[in-house]
Amino acid sequence: MGFWRYAASRALSMIPVLLGVSLATFALMHAVPGDPVRVFLGEASTAGPEAVEALRAQWGLDRPVYVQYLYYLWNALHGDLGRSIHTGRPVLQDLVARFPASVELALAGFAIALLAGIPLGALAGARPNSWMDHASRVGSLTFLSMPGFWFGLIVIYVGFYLLGLLPEPSGRLGLLEAPPPRVTGLFTVDSLLHGDFATFRAALSHLLAPAAVLSLPTFGLVVRMLRASVVEVLRSDYVRTARAKGVAPRRVLFKHVLKNALSPTVTVLGVQLGSLLGGNVLVETVFAWPGMGLYFVNSIQLLDYAPVTGATLVFASLLVLVNFLVDVSYAWLDPTVRYS
Repeated sequence: MGFWRYAASRALSMIPVLLGVSLATFALMHAVPGDPVRVFLGEASTAGPEAVEALRAQWGLDRPVYVQYLYYLWNALHGDLGRSIHTGRPVLQDLVARFPASVELALAGFAIALLAGIPLGALAGARPNSWMDHASRVGSLTFLSMPGFWFGLIVIYVGFYLLGLLPEPSGRLGLLEAPPPRVTGLFTVDSLLHGDFATFRAALSHLLAPAAVLSLPTFGLVVRMLRASVVEVLRSDYVRTARAKGVAPRRVLFKHVLKNALSPTVTVLGVQLGSLLGGNVLVETVFAWPGMGLYFVNSIQLLDYAPVTGATLVFASLLVLVNFLVDVSYAWLDPTVRYS
């Protein structure tokens, strides 16, 4: 199978995945007990049955579920993800407004995981069974096993409440601080572009804690995978030859071993970046980070069907797209993948 044919087949395989995700999300939301109209009006509402039915008809909720899904699917194909009940705006507009916050958090978490995980994984693999190796294995397993929101609560309690070292978990900036003029939507980048270093420091201080918490599972995965790869590569013949020639151990590790050991880790990192973009729902909720994850959680609580389905579709699309790019790049680098 040629490269372009392989890429086309992988692109076409994304369609049934996204259709399945949209159908499952739509069905699950309608299976949840409760009436979004009653939730919207509130328990203290004095609206009569006629007003409730009129509102239900206005939102299209009086139609059969499968008809509602077909209408939703048709509109989604034309770029209309519906209108949010609790914000009153189009879902796509809400998601676009919150997308930069989620991207900024995901990229910061990804960078922290790489900067901390790659050196630690390489050193742990180069010194197996040392105290550093044991500590890295225990730490990485802990970070992979424990849920991120639990670490988030611990960080807020210790860092903000007990020690006062962290800013309040109020989102991207303090309650009295104004955001920088929008260029990219990333507060740290926009503040630097406008030379506003006070806002940059404030945005960075609010970003570091949730980004560090979000990075923990990726950090643990990088350390474990890279350690195993380094241990395996160190047993190669060319490494023994380099050592026999008297090459310094540090030069052997960082020049000859690390480059080959990183290949399997880099493949997984692409998938991890997609997961970070769509999987920071709980971390955003704990830190009140105004991204797509917090919007998703608030919509579930209010039984707001359109935002939940729309946000899920965006999360799934990001993950599927990243997987597609990883598969295609892997096939481009290794042609044998296309034939298997």
